Amino acid sequence: YKSTAGDNGVDGVAVQAVMSGRLPVGLREDERVEALRRLVEHGWSDEQIAERLGVCSRTVLRLRQAHGIASRWSA
Repeated sequence: YKSTAGDNGVDGVAVQAVMSGRLPVGLREDERVEALRRLVEHGWSDEQIAERLGVCSRTVLRLRQAHGIASRWSA
């Protein structure tokens, strides 16, 4: 497992693993937020993101609100 942490300390490998459906052990909060941000950009719903991150949709909503990430999902 090779870290690809950039200047912001986010491990791109860990984020990509989450986006690919492989939830890594020990995902940090900043990496979870980055994965959430990328999934939102791809048009995923809070429910879909919650399932991918292994959290409830309310947690996704709280994270989005706390980090100023607007939902881009449309039914």
